[in-house]
Amino acid sequence: LWHNRSRIFAKHQRGAELVEVAMTLGYFLLLVLSAIEMAMYVYHFAATGYLAKEGLRYAIVRGNEADADTSRTDVPATEASIGSYVSSIGLLSPVMVLACWPGDANDPATSCSGSSPALDPGGNNLPGMPINITVSYDYQTFFVPEWFGLGRTISSTAHGTILF
Repeated sequence: LWHNRSRIFAKHQRGAELVEVAMTLGYFLLLVLSAIEMAMYVYHFAATGYLAKEGLRYAIVRGNEADADTSRTDVPATEASIGSYVSSIGLLSPVMVLACWPGDANDPATSCSGSSPALDPGGNNLPGMPINITVSYDYQTFFVPEWFGLGRTISSTAHGTILF
């Protein structure tokens, strides 16, 4: 008698494993894709910071007095030359680079707004003067379609002092 009841119960359970596997696989796939998306966002965030630092390194050694070295043709640094250098590194594309020469060595962060004030050769690109480089990248999600509007702009700013 017990044996017959288990057979009847088993008939009603056919296909249950398939439904359970489908549900579990869906959650597992969501977890894996979310982890990949997060890793890609962290990579783009770190790369943006690295590019800002590299742009700053390029700019601080190409101030007004670096022009005295006649063997160099890329001085003084301009926003366009810094942008070209950062883009040539090739980690992210396209990137937007803003360079700001505040001119106030005591307050470099608050006297900058985007790329203003602009370069004033011999005025605000002298040794000891501050420079700010901001690199921005429009991040678009990899697994979610663009029409969801989940992309965002990642920005990183590096502050430094012109060496020569």
